[in-house]
Amino acid sequence: MNIYKFVFSFLLLFFCQIGYCQTFDISFIDNKNLSDISIEFNNTIELHGLKLEVADDKDLLISPYYKSKRNQYVYFSFLDRQFKDSIIAEIKSNKKIYKKDYQNINYKINKFNIIDNPSKAKAFVSVIFNNLLEVQCTILNGKYGLWVQWPSEKQNNKWKKLFIIKDSNLEYNLEKEILKLYHQKKNKGILQ
Repeated sequence: MNIYKFVFSFLLLFFCQIGYCQTFDISFIDNKNLSDISIEFNNTIELHGLKLEVADDKDLLISPYYKSKRNQYVYFSFLDRQFKDSIIAEIKSNKKIYKKDYQNINYKINKFNIIDNPSKAKAFVSVIFNNLLEVQCTILNGKYGLWVQWPSEKQNNKWKKLFIIKDSNLEYNLEKEILKLYHQKKNKGILQ
């Protein structure tokens, strides 16, 4: 039986080293205002507009959302309960975090819904980062063509970004991949 535990532990360590176990390290938290919390992960990804609330003696981390006439859509989803609990614990600890270590960010495009109408919005997309965080974005058609809009909200007649990718290469490659996938799916739909 011990040999099985050894083999399992070895395989787990091996897969973690080649990138299957991914982490997000909190590199910065601004929690002065619990109704507008900002968090930075791996010195690369920033989330803004989070709220910490208590309901039924449980701490809840509330994501900003978009509300349509019929539904409410959250911009960020934490995909792992332990990860979300660790974020809540860090917010509540009130200790200052300043990590300068750079960690790789991996992503995969998860959901891709093309909108078939003449509006500016052409598709709704979700991207999963490090298998822990899902972020919603939209492909819009603007004055200069198609572009990816990450979560933002209007405050005092100005747009505030709620999601920022600080690594310009990562942002460029991800947006390029999203737009390429849009063209592939759109052309495939036309050919059918």
